[in-house]
Amino acid sequence: MNNISESETIFCVNAQEASVIVRNACKYYGSGKEMVHILQNLNMTVPKGAIYGLLGSSGCGKTTLIKCIVGMKKLNSGKMWVMGGSPGTKDSQVPGTKIGYMPQTVGVQLEFTTAETMRYFGAIAGLSFKKINEKICFLKQLLMLPDVDTPLENLSGGERRRISFAVALMHDPELLILDEPTVGLDPLLRESIWNYLLELSCKSNTTVILTTHYIDEARQANTVALLREGVLLSEEAPDALLSRLSVATLEEAFLTLSVAQCKCSGYDVKSSVEGPINIQQTVLKKAKIKHSHLSPLLRKNAHWLLKNPGLLLFSIIIPILQVILFQFAIGHDPVSLTFAVANYETNLTNCSVPTCESDQLSCNFLHYLQTPAVTLLYYDNMDDALEAVFRGNADASIVFSPYYTSTLKKRLKLSRTLDDWDASNSTIEILRDLSTYNKPMFVQKEIMNNFNRFIGDYFESCGYRRTLISLPFKWNEHIYGKELPDFTQFAIPALVLTAIGFFSAIAMASSILTEFQSGVTERSLVMGVDRLYLLIAHFITEFVLTVGHIVAVIICVVLVMDMPLHGSILLIILMCLLMSLWGLCFGLTMATLCPTDAAATYMILGSFFPAGILGGLIWPVEAMPKVIQYIAKVLPFAGISDSARSILHRGWDLSNPQLYTTVICVITWIIIFLIFSTIAVRLKKY
Repeated sequence: MNNISESETIFCVNAQEASVIVRNACKYYGSGKEMVHILQNLNMTVPKGAIYGLLGSSGCGKTTLIKCIVGMKKLNSGKMWVMGGSPGTKDSQVPGTKIGYMPQTVGVQLEFTTAETMRYFGAIAGLSFKKINEKICFLKQLLMLPDVDTPLENLSGGERRRISFAVALMHDPELLILDEPTVGLDPLLRESIWNYLLELSCKSNTTVILTTHYIDEARQANTVALLREGVLLSEEAPDALLSRLSVATLEEAFLTLSVAQCKCSGYDVKSSVEGPINIQQTVLKKAKIKHSHLSPLLRKNAHWLLKNPGLLLFSIIIPILQVILFQFAIGHDPVSLTFAVANYETNLTNCSVPTCESDQLSCNFLHYLQTPAVTLLYYDNMDDALEAVFRGNADASIVFSPYYTSTLKKRLKLSRTLDDWDASNSTIEILRDLSTYNKPMFVQKEIMNNFNRFIGDYFESCGYRRTLISLPFKWNEHIYGKELPDFTQFAIPALVLTAIGFFSAIAMASSILTEFQSGVTERSLVMGVDRLYLLIAHFITEFVLTVGHIVAVIICVVLVMDMPLHGSILLIILMCLLMSLWGLCFGLTMATLCPTDAAATYMILGSFFPAGILGGLIWPVEAMPKVIQYIAKVLPFAGISDSARSILHRGWDLSNPQLYTTVICVITWIIIFLIFSTIAVRLKKY
């Protein structure tokens, strides 16, 4: 016999007689003291065309063994041949359409109807539309299925399991693997199912492996295997087993063998396979990935979105509401400042603009402070005004001396006789509450701006030029932006891009893991769908959905909220698409790392706030410590936010090298995520 490498061959054990052969199979989880053995040196042979009943209590290893047979799990040691090949290898036909698999979970999407579910799996199996409809009619009658146009979420648990069973029968597989197919079913229906399985076995030579809690109904199987604590206690025909142990029922036989196992750990397993095993080596062609799988996967994903219009609408509206809320709630000047005034010069509270002859300039100045944004509270003395600030009733106190006007005029004339007393009495005493960050700055700005207006008007009334009291600076016309910068316009580009990225990530991870937890993904994989194709289908679906997000947000920001746009709208769309792709790849990575939808969502949401900070959402990156700046520059958020601001406010185009640097940074992260996810998927981390 020629030497053939293991990667090019599949070992077949009497392929004409056995569909499944397992030898010395061991499966465990953990290591060291934490190691838990699931399967221990298990030997198993399933004759071709036989009904093989796998019996055992919960936790004995039945489901793990089945998952190894269909290629969803790997043995730690031992050999396994299914349909002539080792499951999961590149040359194997398993997973593939030769297997019909009914998992322990229902393994269907509850939003779909029976017909939609069966059409999806029928398309995966390569059946024509006509053939699928014929199978739906046949299986509806055989399994007494409810109305095929009723959503599965409206059906009972037993009805869902019948539909799950029907999916396994759709494509007439050569090997049928059923995990608890008759649980919760009517006795007459159970009998009907068993009759059909016997018919498949006899007429179509279909091999059936099933697990069941109804031990005695397994007497109809050709072979029963009794599994306990990962050890196969017996594997033989039911009547032969009962005769050998001199018992009347399989339940009694199971009890007898379990007692014997407890007494002697080296209990000899009675197997249906005796003598040496003739192993032949056969070279099979490498199984090809079916590109036709992509179309039904995309249809399923699109159908699922249409079945959830509330979720679809919610995912588009939330980013818009987030931007609108930020626009109206963040970055604007306070409109409710309160000043406590103690004026020792006059009791008047209603004065007009000053003239050169005014003798109550303190009242004239207060006239300028009476704006819609400021409320003046008058007090008789300084102590009461200060108390108002201490109690939080006012944001600042303003105190005028009795000699304010005379000393201010003397001060403005730059008199050489001005002494400390004059300087003190011409000074307005102000006390601010600095417990908050932004409000004291607005208090200072409001007082300073209005004082400059007041003193300028007073100078002009005396015949002097206003420029005499201005600082010796000339602020030329600004190049970019507004004369009074708006924090909201600074922050919104970072908010929009970060939100698009993380909403895309959550949508991607959630769609993958939700389907995975429902069992649909496992079922699709068993039928031969390539993992990469599953992810590509999710990627395309979520990207189309994200384009809707981007269009809605850009319309909201640019058209509705009138955000200035001095550059190309196409470049803004490009930046949004890049962040969307980044988010989809980040979500894909989280889906390969996290076991559940909730865990992935927590990880992504937990990353949102640090990303916003490092992206300059709240504060410029230049104000951060050097180490943090380096980290921010490596991550994509700060660069793409600055680029979007420059396009919006500066009108930058692709001639600016900073935009290329940003694009390269984001694409680099996308490639990193894709490489990591691809490796994880190929290693079956997902």
